[in-house]
Amino acid sequence: MNVKQLIVLNEVKNGHNLLLLGQSGTGKSHLVCKIEQELKKRGETVAVTGTTGVASLNIGGITVHSWSGIADGHFSNDKLLQKLTIDEHFQKYKLNIKQTDVLILDEISMLSAKLFNQIELFCRYIRDSDLYFGGIQVIGSGDFFQLPPVQDLLNQDPGEFCFKSDVFKNVFRHKFVLDKVMRQDEPDFVKAIHDISRGELPTDTHNLLKRLQRPLPPGNDPIRLFARNFDREVYNACRLLDLEGDLKTFHSLDEGDPTKLMKMSVGQSLHLKINYPVMLVKNLSKNLVNGLQGTDQEISTDNNTVTVNFNGLITDIKREMFTVYSSIENKVVASRLQIPLVLSYGATIHKAQGLTLDRVEVDSSNIFKAGQLGVAVGRVRKKKGLRLIDFHPRNVIKPEKSLFEFYELNSVQFLCALECCKISYSLATEFNFEFEENVLSESELSEFTNEEIDEIEKMVHVNENVGNPVDFVASEDEIQVNLNDCPINLDDIRSCLPDMLVTDEQVLINERLNLLLEKHKLQLNLFLTTIFENISNIYGQVFGSDSTEKKTDSKSWTNYFSKLYTFSHSNEYISLIENCCNRKAESDDFTVFSRIFDFVSHFIIENKTTNIKDSTELPHQQSPYSNDDAGLGKLRYIAGRCIAQSKYHYMTIGKNNMYKKNKQSCD
Repeated sequence: MNVKQLIVLNEVKNGHNLLLLGQSGTGKSHLVCKIEQELKKRGETVAVTGTTGVASLNIGGITVHSWSGIADGHFSNDKLLQKLTIDEHFQKYKLNIKQTDVLILDEISMLSAKLFNQIELFCRYIRDSDLYFGGIQVIGSGDFFQLPPVQDLLNQDPGEFCFKSDVFKNVFRHKFVLDKVMRQDEPDFVKAIHDISRGELPTDTHNLLKRLQRPLPPGNDPIRLFARNFDREVYNACRLLDLEGDLKTFHSLDEGDPTKLMKMSVGQSLHLKINYPVMLVKNLSKNLVNGLQGTDQEISTDNNTVTVNFNGLITDIKREMFTVYSSIENKVVASRLQIPLVLSYGATIHKAQGLTLDRVEVDSSNIFKAGQLGVAVGRVRKKKGLRLIDFHPRNVIKPEKSLFEFYELNSVQFLCALECCKISYSLATEFNFEFEENVLSESELSEFTNEEIDEIEKMVHVNENVGNPVDFVASEDEIQVNLNDCPINLDDIRSCLPDMLVTDEQVLINERLNLLLEKHKLQLNLFLTTIFENISNIYGQVFGSDSTEKKTDSKSWTNYFSKLYTFSHSNEYISLIENCCNRKAESDDFTVFSRIFDFVSHFIIENKTTNIKDSTELPHQQSPYSNDDAGLGKLRYIAGRCIAQSKYHYMTIGKNNMYKKNKQSCD
């Protein structure tokens, strides 16, 4: 062991919480196992956990979700605390937490801030202690320059890195950066992995990656890694259809919301042939974990069973229930009964994180997120075992600035009496998660590539007169009003009423708005004031409060309209509408209130943007369509949504027709 590892072991024995950081291949998992051995010699109870099934299997542990009882994180804090207290099924998790002296969290970078805070709260609650994690010593290891945590929009988890949590900052006051790479021993390759993980592409690294676009030397079939599930599915389907043998198909039993079923980790149909590589996509036991790879040996559609050889462990895999739970609706919104396997000649980069492989092909064509390329390339031991496909410099994406700032922060000096780690936490503290849904990515298939962004930019600049229609101009008196005091009143809302009643929708809007203005003035005033405050705050967040330093470029406007979209679909907005209606909101109600929403939004834009104009600017004739950045932002956003939805639509058609007869084989 080197000097740094010996220091780590000594500080662990002294009871300090430690965070071990290092790029892939620096031996973090090996060091974690050594720490476990040393602590057990001292008679301490150690819970060895990982954030993924494969990560936990590599260190001989279980997932932290299984250890703590948080499962996929869909329960609220109150609900889970209640279950941990009174539900017999949850007593084993309570016992886990009570008996643990040291908690090891491997691949901690994949644990979101929401889940990290939740686990800490449960430990403190179950152990009836005011210390962080109830006094449990915590050892974390990982590489935050790899993939970030996965968003879980249904359970209000934006997927923020856990190091952004105040709880995390107080728990981990000491960090060690491991810089000796053990997985790879070629200096230029080690440097290349380090460079692309940090979004850098110096000439030597660029030249190396270009050279790696050659075919692999003869050998076993390599695993091909993809950024998107769709590309993985197409590749696996082609390989499967080219393989000799009878095609067997397992169809799922589905219930619930079809849009949620589309996001399941298993498909509606599973197509297999004997001797095809497969991957398990659900934790079934300590040894049968999500991400484990094997080869199918027997297939029985009559018994709905697939016999798989997982590196010598031969197991019958039967149907399992997959569910999608919405913490917003507080219920299961979709369920699927299916064999928990997927084809694995190709895999997603996310599933490969934590693996060490000998032969890998990385499809770079649809890399869309920082960390993806670094994770994919870092799986391989030697350059000779790596092939890059469709590599382009744009695939090297710079991580967010906060990552670099976090790594640059110095650790607190160690104190003998553990005042630095055994810190009290007030039980009255509440976690406030800032949840911002990424409305531009309804699914991973709708992520924008650089080419799409360029395409959208060209579209919105083809005609400079294309923008948002000018149908409201604020008066000079209105411009001077303090927007924080909500200058809009109920009389202004009457201007939302259509003058010409042509369609049934216009008649409906008139009737309902008149009814609200006559009988629900108090509730309508609350709605008006609240959305005005929220939209004004969104405007301030995007463009800043200082009118002299406003960012009015088209991308800022795109961000603004995206945030408006998010707020208009939030629980708060729905509650405001239901409060006005005194009942559960219906689709027609949203149509009516959207008129008020649009009126307020337009009022704020007109007033705010007019306020920042140069007072010496000469008046000019307004064209029927404005060519300002707000209009371009709207069009850019709408165009992006159209491209994303079109792409998703045709990808779905492709997937559904992939296994039809008479299909030609693919390369």
